[in-house]
Amino acid sequence: MARVRDLFDVSYGHSLELNRLARSSSADAINFVSRTAKNNGASARVERIPGVEPAQGGLVTVALGGTVLETFLQPTPFYCGRDVAILTPVAPMTLAEKLWWVSAIRANRYRYSYGRQANRTLADLQLPDQSPDYVLSTTVPDFAALRAPDSSGPTPALDTTLWRAFRYEDLFEFQRGERVINRDLKPGTTPYVRASERHNGVVAFGDLPPPTPGRLHLSSVQRE
Repeated sequence: MARVRDLFDVSYGHSLELNRLARSSSADAINFVSRTAKNNGASARVERIPGVEPAQGGLVTVALGGTVLETFLQPTPFYCGRDVAILTPVAPMTLAEKLWWVSAIRANRYRYSYGRQANRTLADLQLPDQSPDYVLSTTVPDFAALRAPDSSGPTPALDTTLWRAFRYEDLFEFQRGERVINRDLKPGTTPYVRASERHNGVVAFGDLPPPTPGRLHLSSVQRE
């Protein structure tokens, strides 16, 4: 299995204190990335610091403490708070590849329970040897090409004449997920879905048989 250090140069971030920086809402403000699990890791926007260059966009950040191993791809230049690592690919990577490795690193969060930090172990963290085809698909959107819809004209009227009440079972076939015990879950390439509000419900990638294509599967995990 590949290690993080085989794929990325691992360096510490700027280790800045947010309470010592000037917050800003201007168009040229810089994202401040901390150890939070929200907002792609950015907890504020701050003014550019004279003499301190922000990290370039397109790099990966990993929380080494706090919400340990929360991992994000930063699309724009950024500054870092304490205990945040910056990962720079050692070889060119596509957007899809970076997003795959972000998910693969984040899937190891369960290893850092009970206050354990990742300062000394991140570089040697083992990851799957290669990303599966369904992750490295060509369906990853070109975010730079996205444009907001034209809102200059009047809002079209919403036609509700054909709306009617329905039951979920009229649209979907329900199937109970398989029982998986947390301690038995080994790292792998199959997305593991749990009752989580983040990351589309995917909390880990496990060594499990993939679900039947074309169906929605939910699994419950027993913390035993």
